[in-house]
Amino acid sequence: MEKTPQRSAVPSTFDDLPRAVLLRVALETMHVGHLLDRALMPQIVVATKDVAAVEEVAILEWMGASPVYTARMRRLMNIDGDGVDAIMKALQLDVGFP
Repeated sequence: MEKTPQRSAVPSTFDDLPRAVLLRVALETMHVGHLLDRALMPQIVVATKDVAAVEEVAILEWMGASPVYTARMRRLMNIDGDGVDAIMKALQLDVGFP
């Protein structure tokens, strides 16, 4: 008689993870993204022979990613509205804003 394989207890989605585990996964994922981004920047200088190109790419990255993570952050932090107060609060929490 053939045994039916048993399903593991590994969660199938992020929603199934306990909050403490989800936090570790999120932090590791952000760390990997940061390392990949930092590894890319010297390659831009090599490819373009122009150090200023790094700043241009960094600005373009921020302009592309900021609307996505800002919308998520505003939702999570309950920042409603489009007034000056809401904009300033969002900018305070934006990792890419100086």
